[in-house]
Amino acid sequence: MHIGLSLGRFRRPKPAFLHMDDSGMGAGLHDTRTLVYFYFVARHGSYRLAARELSITVSALSRPIQRLERDLDTLLFIRGGRHETRLTEAGVRLLAYVQEVLAQLIELTEWAQHGRDGASRSPQASA
Repeated sequence: MHIGLSLGRFRRPKPAFLHMDDSGMGAGLHDTRTLVYFYFVARHGSYRLAARELSITVSALSRPIQRLERDLDTLLFIRGGRHETRLTEAGVRLLAYVQEVLAQLIELTEWAQHGRDGASRSPQASA
């Protein structure tokens, strides 16, 4: 069954701030949990609220994001007063990719669960 993948999708230019190496992996982007943490902080605009929803401490949330910022050599958030956190331009750009990756992972998980249940549905990549 054809799942609708296009090679053109994988050839689009990569943002310079991701510092991709020859393998196509950016430093710090190998850990899905870090991307989830980044997404929750961006969504809530607060480390405290994101940590609460994820049921982890603020330091357990902030350390991987600090490592990601260090590995990418760019700030992803601007930390303001009263627990306010805003995305930088690089953070906004990364968030678009993270949302796409997480949506694909959710779709893959759903496909795998249906596949175990005997369904013939396959994951569909967006064009």
